[in-house]
Amino acid sequence: MKSISEILIVVGLFLLFLVLGQAVVLITLALWYGVSVSGDTMQELLNIQKLLQHPDGVWVIFYMQATLAIFGMGISGWVYRAFFASRPLKPIHTKPLTLPATSLMVAIMLCALPAISYLVWLNKQIDLSVISVEFARSVA
Repeated sequence: MKSISEILIVVGLFLLFLVLGQAVVLITLALWYGVSVSGDTMQELLNIQKLLQHPDGVWVIFYMQATLAIFGMGISGWVYRAFFASRPLKPIHTKPLTLPATSLMVAIMLCALPAISYLVWLNKQIDLSVISVEFARSVA
């Protein structure tokens, strides 16, 4: 039963710090762009389609993702470890890397790059505007 309570604490902390991270994002965006946090302009600012057309839009999305990741995973994990963890932290037993293992990892990464590039190219070939138009017609 103790493990269920620990899982609930972890999930609760994650959600709490995710909400706090979102509040930090909204407040800092409101201060940077000089808009009201509760106004329609903030809703427009967080509209992803309009945000991608804005010159700083991609950086705003990066900022939002980084802040939410730091709050949701980083800070909540640290708070759990510092205040709620019942078992002491044990170091992970690792072996030192050898030259053959390192060479194998580098070879696998280099062999995977062409496949990744092909998948990126394939993804760019998909025309999503046709799908969204057909979806809009089917809904209407």
